Amino acid sequence: MFSEGQSMTHDDLIQMGLEGKDRALAEYDQILWKIRTGYAAVLYGVFTLVVSLGDSSQWGLSTERAGIVALVLTTGFTISIAALDFSFLCSKYRVVQAKEELVKLALLLASGTSLDNWTGTPLLTLLYNSGEGQAKVHWEGRPSRWPITLLYLGTWGPICLAIIIMVADK
Repeated sequence: MFSEGQSMTHDDLIQMGLEGKDRALAEYDQILWKIRTGYAAVLYGVFTLVVSLGDSSQWGLSTERAGIVALVLTTGFTISIAALDFSFLCSKYRVVQAKEELVKLALLLASGTSLDNWTGTPLLTLLYNSGEGQAKVHWEGRPSRWPITLLYLGTWGPICLAIIIMVADK
């Protein structure tokens, strides 16, 4: 990109930072959808297993005990995957926030203002791997957390209810 002896400008650094943030956001989106689709596949696989536990002669577990095991596994799996999802979602939003600040800085510099007049996060910090940082996520400027929360509650609840109904029916 740069020849020997050619120095990088702040504009070059910001451009590279923005490109890197775009790549990171695409990767976070891929990871999040893998987590979510994997969760659904495994959760409904567990439900299929629970249905097969209806024939307790093959498993040696009473129906009640099998139901309790299924509820514990389903609940624990849902909590751990939801925590993992929210962790990656926070990382993604840290990248979004850093990218938004880099855009503001680029606009400031494009208007002819000096970097010395920048009052936001220091450029060096904005160029770091912001997804892995500890910056606070400003949720007020982000999409609601409810759709993701409902994804997990909306799959966990019916599965648990179905398990309870199956156990109560025996």
